[in-house]
Amino acid sequence: MRAIKIQNLAKMLADLELTKASYDSINALHTKAVFELSKK
Repeated sequence: MRAIKIQNLAKMLADLELTKASYDSINALHTKAVFELSKK
């Protein structure tokens, strides 16, 4: 039972890392778009 909990926790952490990477990517694209629009 403990091994399953640890495995689930590891999966949750991996999912969190992926979510954070996706958020950072979207945030960077948004920042770039705002910068480009501000130059016009």
